[in-house]
Amino acid sequence: MLATFLIGLREGLEAALVVAILVAYLSRIGRRDVLPRLWTGIALAIALALGIG
Repeated sequence: MLATFLIGLREGLEAALVVAILVAYLSRIGRRDVLPRLWTGIALAIALALGIG
């Protein structure tokens, strides 16, 4: 069970890193108007993962 938890933790950290990179990139190029759609997609992905899990 510990191995599964560690894999899930690693995957969560990787996903958070990708989201942080996307937010930083969109902010840097001045496309802050796209951020609500990004957060909506993240929320849908989390809901889908929880639903399937």
